[in-house]
Amino acid sequence: MKKASVKLFQESYFDVSMANMLGLSGMYITYLSGEFHQLWATPHNILSSSLTIIWSILLLVFPIWQYCKICAMARFQETRLVDSDYDSKVYYEVFCEGIGTYNIKTYLYNFYFVIQRFVIALTLIVLREMPLLQISIFLFISMYRLQFIFRYKPFK
Repeated sequence: MKKASVKLFQESYFDVSMANMLGLSGMYITYLSGEFHQLWATPHNILSSSLTIIWSILLLVFPIWQYCKICAMARFQETRLVDSDYDSKVYYEVFCEGIGTYNIKTYLYNFYFVIQRFVIALTLIVLREMPLLQISIFLFISMYRLQFIFRYKPFK
């Protein structure tokens, strides 16, 4: 069950980050208008503002945590040592399902995917009035990902 929940969070990262960035954008606009106190005026507003802040922290911490777990797993696979923490290594294999384990770059494919989703969501929210810049960023991300796939062949 834990393995499935981590995979679900990874897959829904784009949706969650979009919704969260919209919430942060609303909080920022409210702050600029001088009505920030209204975000904490009613129980519903307190819940909404608190969840937005908590999700913001989770969205920033998840890629870092994922990177650390993938690197630990890659070191474990390279050394092939009998480790007392073997169960947790197996648990975090969810980050590498369907991915070749040829080198550290292929291990990190899902990490790059999560970062890409975060950058796309950030671009859509922050640069909403600059569609040409958005398109340029999306093209750059797509070309980088395509180059990465052809160069490292991360899929099994």
